[in-house]
Amino acid sequence: MKISVPPLALIGILLRGTEARLAGRSERQEPTDEQEIIGLALPGGSFTAATIGAGIMRGFQQQYVAIDGETHPQPALNKFKYVSGLSGGNLPSIMNAYAQDATTDEMFDVNGLRDPSEITARELDTLAEKSIFKTLATSVVPFMPASLKDALVGGEDFFTEVVYGCCLEPHGIKHDAPLSSMRDEVKYTPIVETAMVGPAELFPNFMFFAMNVAFGNANVANVAELMDVAEEGMRFTLNDNAIMWQNAEAAGHQIPIPAFITPEKFSIPHLSSRWEYDSVGNKQAEPIDFTPVYSNPNELQPGSEGEYTVKKMLAMSTNLMSLMTYDVYDENTDPGYILNTVNAPMLQDIPMANGRKRSMAFTDGGFVDFSGIPALVKMGANKIVVPIFTTMKPEDIAKMGGPEIVLFYSVARFFGILQSPIANLEYDYFDFSYAGGYTSMLFNPNSNDEDQMAKLERKIRALYAAGGPVVVTLDDLEVVDNPFWGIEGGGKVDLTIMAVMDVPPKFSEQIDPAAVPPPPGKAMTENRYFTNPEYADVPILASYGNYFQIDFPNLNITHTTPLPLELAVSKKGCKMTEILVSWMVREAWDGLVGSDGEELFSGFSYIFGEEVDTTQSQSEVMASDSHATAVF
Repeated sequence: MKISVPPLALIGILLRGTEARLAGRSERQEPTDEQEIIGLALPGGSFTAATIGAGIMRGFQQQYVAIDGETHPQPALNKFKYVSGLSGGNLPSIMNAYAQDATTDEMFDVNGLRDPSEITARELDTLAEKSIFKTLATSVVPFMPASLKDALVGGEDFFTEVVYGCCLEPHGIKHDAPLSSMRDEVKYTPIVETAMVGPAELFPNFMFFAMNVAFGNANVANVAELMDVAEEGMRFTLNDNAIMWQNAEAAGHQIPIPAFITPEKFSIPHLSSRWEYDSVGNKQAEPIDFTPVYSNPNELQPGSEGEYTVKKMLAMSTNLMSLMTYDVYDENTDPGYILNTVNAPMLQDIPMANGRKRSMAFTDGGFVDFSGIPALVKMGANKIVVPIFTTMKPEDIAKMGGPEIVLFYSVARFFGILQSPIANLEYDYFDFSYAGGYTSMLFNPNSNDEDQMAKLERKIRALYAAGGPVVVTLDDLEVVDNPFWGIEGGGKVDLTIMAVMDVPPKFSEQIDPAAVPPPPGKAMTENRYFTNPEYADVPILASYGNYFQIDFPNLNITHTTPLPLELAVSKKGCKMTEILVSWMVREAWDGLVGSDGEELFSGFSYIFGEEVDTTQSQSEVMASDSHATAVF
């Protein structure tokens, strides 16, 4: 699906006048006084997302707050009740939660360089040995041949073994580590989002060739039921979850179904409904009468697999195979035993309304979401922090209108802003994220009788002009009903949005150009990106292609496979991003002002709420026995 990005100035036109429609939704419970629940959402995007997420967590681990009235400060990361990840955003959260040979400080290189004025070329060429950043700069490719052998010969799941070898084993996590094996030092509960993509007997054909088709047709056929505005040749549509639910029902709910997992619960909150599946080739599946599922993960395990493991939890939420193999299946009626093994379904036995269980396939959470936010809203978080970034190249960001536009549009979908006219689903293109674009409305765009999009636009532009970090909080957002995520409207959320799109001048201006030497005749940065090719994509780092070859002499097989992603970020770019993103947290800790002195962000210290004795030195805090937790 091709996306049109609307000019920001026109969004307010769309939003004004929507109040009456939103008021007509089903009755909601009145919000009540609740315990403060702070959640961190880490969006997806391969190792790009993982590096940014690790940098964010590093920044909060470096700051200190009082928690639950205690006088001794703790890392601010401990104040998050939940860390919800999508796809690659899950990597830093899960690796840190289950690492057995390092502390959180070591995992996030907390004692490493943090001041941009101290950056040197030598420092940028070094990653801390036990850190997540070193793992993310190490190629996944060497782990693939052994994983494929394990899958073909030993019956293991290929992608699960890759995830274990590259991301979990380097941090001392056992091969079959259970979900109960989190370190005591870790205070947050990890949440991973995943997507249910049809019955096992239809995998992968349903996912590739039938999923979203009827839903897309219904969206186009029923577009007149949505509010539409035309202005200066541009048109915009405001989403309505009730209408999208009707479209899903008309399509037999042949869409990816949201699910999320914590160490204690596997949740599929999609409301009760009947699912009917069209035939795909010569494959058919019986209808399903579904009711929401909230079970211990072990209760949903196929009998052949044993206990639910950390590696399966991470693999189920990050499964790139479903995204990478479509073209091969599209061109081959029988793609072959090896490819079918590489793209084997990840299965759970899911109870249905009749009490029986059906074997259902799961894959990457990017099929149903973009951010990690919906699971936090469902879990009752009332303060949410989310970094927003893109995996587009800097030149493509410029073509879209600049980082402000990309940032704004990325957030607008959660307020129900759609392109108009709603585009036909392009059947020659596997748009895995299609449904998520129409089922992600979470907040009333006119919360508190205030145009939230206009408020966001003004603050984004002012903070970009000021040259520092771009962090904005939208207060007291009204949660709307969302049946796809089982969310009942009526609650309130403070949503803090942190832009990680480029390099703020206030950061780059502190760096000695000798550390990041520009090409001859160029400045160190242009358009808020480094001109040195080794750092040109900081902080939205690229992954690179490679090949791997595997031999099975006894089976007379030699197989060479091209990979679109090596799934490793560059070492130097990773180190710069580590420093930059954690600097953003620290720089915004006590608030941000525009060039005219107006306060535009009250600060992370305001969000966390409890004062800490800032006279205590960093070294004193680091030396305290309560902070330096031993790991065995």
